[in-house]
Amino acid sequence: MLVELFPAHTRVSGASVGFNLAPAAIGGPGPLVAAALVTATGIAVGPAYYMVAITLIGSVALLHWLAETVGVDLTEAMTR
Repeated sequence: MLVELFPAHTRVSGASVGFNLAPAAIGGPGPLVAAALVTATGIAVGPAYYMVAITLIGSVALLHWLAETVGVDLTEAMTR
């Protein structure tokens, strides 16, 4: 689905940048957030709540901004 966000001439670059920046932005501070959650709440499964929250935020964003591309020629630039 990520590649459908970009026109054909920038598809590989756009998808690769997004694919690599997202884990760095979310996964980088993950251990720090997990340790802080466990320390602050005393709940050992606190990091699981963090993962669920990030997944929900990402899913809502994806459903909101991802255009339907059924029947659309993806070789042309998509206009939004």
